[in-house]
Amino acid sequence: MVPSTIQVEPESLGFDEVLDRLRTLVSQLEDGNLSLEASLQVYEEGVRLARRGHSVLDQAEKRVELLVRESRGDAAGEDGQPETVPFDEEDPDTGTRGTHSTQGQTRS
Repeated sequence: MVPSTIQVEPESLGFDEVLDRLRTLVSQLEDGNLSLEASLQVYEEGVRLARRGHSVLDQAEKRVELLVRESRGDAAGEDGQPETVPFDEEDPDTGTRGTHSTQGQTRS
């Protein structure tokens, strides 16, 4: 069996797409019909996809945490309604990863 030659950038995939592709790759590896080189390529793609999946889950968790805080009144918008704020990979204000500063930004 030859590994699927369709390779997309993991950053463009949502969680369900990542999971589907990982299942396909695992199936290919479990079949045991790949050459060593092909197996390594499939494995490397799987590692990239797994990292993407973790990133998507981390971002979703942060969005949920923000919504929970907002529902308690800790961080509600001007209209009192919960709002979500995208969490960038790197905050341009602080240079830290996984956080997003809203200071100085107008909430819509």
